[in-house]
Amino acid sequence: MNILVIGGAGFIGSHTCYALEEKGYTPIIYDNFSSGYKDLISPFQYVEGDIHDVEHLESVLRDYDIKGVLHFAAYISVKESVEDPLSYYTNNLCGSINLFSAIQRAGVRYVVLSSSASVYGKPVSYNPISEDASMNPMSPYAQSKYMMERIAEDCSQAYDLYVASLRYFNAAGADAQGRTGQRRKEHIHILACLFASLVGDIPYFSLYGSDYATPDGTCIRDYIHVTDLAYAHVNALEYLMREKKNITCNLGTNKGTSNREMIRIVEEVTGKKVTLKEEARRQGDPDYVVADATRAFELLSWKPSHSSLENIVHTGWEWFIKDRKGSSHG
Repeated sequence: MNILVIGGAGFIGSHTCYALEEKGYTPIIYDNFSSGYKDLISPFQYVEGDIHDVEHLESVLRDYDIKGVLHFAAYISVKESVEDPLSYYTNNLCGSINLFSAIQRAGVRYVVLSSSASVYGKPVSYNPISEDASMNPMSPYAQSKYMMERIAEDCSQAYDLYVASLRYFNAAGADAQGRTGQRRKEHIHILACLFASLVGDIPYFSLYGSDYATPDGTCIRDYIHVTDLAYAHVNALEYLMREKKNITCNLGTNKGTSNREMIRIVEEVTGKKVTLKEEARRQGDPDYVVADATRAFELLSWKPSHSSLENIVHTGWEWFIKDRKGSSHG
């Protein structure tokens, strides 16, 4: 069965291609390679194309007899979205509208969306966030994800279409076999910044805020291994095919990790000392963001079995070192 993976040459998309193959599906990747890399998807067939090209998308959906679509093609930086909101609405929102137009015209019935915990905004309590929590997206990036979900729901009501919206918390780690991992031109995630500081790519790791209302004064987040995220997408696709109903799920571990705790684990796993610089907290950073992923555990028959902090850091570090040595990327 052919599954089209939009943005499949990126971090989460490439991992999901391997998970699809492992479960007996044939991933077909559709990517413009603006932030994806061909060497991360070398075993798979791909079509180079843009999500804004509705006619091309429709022809690919028809020509490859696509049965389901996994949608990963989105810009992901909150900071960038604030600085250039139009680019985020154009890519994330207009791109999704174009994709749904092609899907509707080609008669594809199953779509799994890459959404985000950012749709909830700043939590109002120190409890894990359930899917029933109020929505309060606080950046153009978060707004684009929230609106994408709403558009998908409206399309599902109007057309013969079933949608799974998967709200990620903090994706981290890398493929245990070293086939793919996180690669960006600049380091924006905590582990990438920590690793970069350990090898001297940046002079120190900036710890933004040590006065939060948490046990050690630093932010608490829910980190989930990217391989677990990948398997959740396959399970969500199978849920849609089996149950013929929409679903919205948080993808996390129900467990929080503070920034200081993550620094400690990185030092233990790598055997290196982090050079730390404490700086003022960033505006808008919540104290505590942890998933209540019970719905995904129960309805998708899924558990984050790869998401121990030690495994997240170990696989992420192994990939970081390997990828840093490879200077040419396709």
